[in-house]
Amino acid sequence: MVKKEPEKRRDNGREAPVPPPQALVIRIPHDARSDFKTRLLAALSYFGGSFPVRLFDEQSICMEEDIPSVDWNEETAGLLMAAFGDENFRLSAGARQTDRLYETIDG
Repeated sequence: MVKKEPEKRRDNGREAPVPPPQALVIRIPHDARSDFKTRLLAALSYFGGSFPVRLFDEQSICMEEDIPSVDWNEETAGLLMAAFGDENFRLSAGARQTDRLYETIDG
């Protein structure tokens, strides 16, 4: 079995390994329909798996961490992003502070 090298990026003029994503961050927009979160949680439960999920609720400016893990693959990613807006999904390298996650979501 061949061990894969971590992906690299330029960081301050030197190559640095890019850490693998550690969580899926899903934004709940401040103008989302009232049933957005209920529908999202049902969909995440349906596609249950082992990839951690964090919700960022813009109305309360908080992170929620006790969210069902999901089977994050090309198929489920496409379905979830089509249903809830691809602009609301980002992979996080494990940042846990609200301000860093907000930066991750906004690009």
